[in-house]
Amino acid sequence: DKTGSLTMNHAIMVNHLDCRGLPQEKILRYAFLNSYFKSDQKYPLDDAILAFVYSNGFRFQPSKWRKIDEIPFDFIRRRVSVILETEGGHSQFFGRFLLTKGALLEVLRVCSFIENFDKDEISPFSSDDYQRILNLSEDLSNEGLRVIAVAIRKLEMVCLFFLHSFFSCQ
Repeated sequence: DKTGSLTMNHAIMVNHLDCRGLPQEKILRYAFLNSYFKSDQKYPLDDAILAFVYSNGFRFQPSKWRKIDEIPFDFIRRRVSVILETEGGHSQFFGRFLLTKGALLEVLRVCSFIENFDKDEISPFSSDDYQRILNLSEDLSNEGLRVIAVAIRKLEMVCLFFLHSFFSCQ
């Protein structure tokens, strides 16, 4: 509810949809982890996401994740990102991830790939995907709903090694 007139001035999460308008638990997990771990400033949207997850019985186990860093929300980028790490063996996720949540157009602007949950595949983000998402967003907006986008990127680990040379001077 954009104006707060229906929700008594607080945000309420309604659904977690993929780019085709279908509910996807993975998307809710990404939004939850972003809201749970961001520390810069909590917004009503974060409270709404957390409340939705807890009140609907989802168990995403944030204790299995460790926060590495955060790129706080600002009104120019209009998105917030957290870098999280988890180790394999307890879920399908392992490694280091960048989870971003924010204004739809700003998140779409930084996306190169899109996940097709039906086929369990990732493909390049096309202009058709972009238009389909904009159309879905417009339909939801016409219903009085605000659309927030989430994106995830697996980060490659970079290791630095320092070589020490020992010389003996005689």
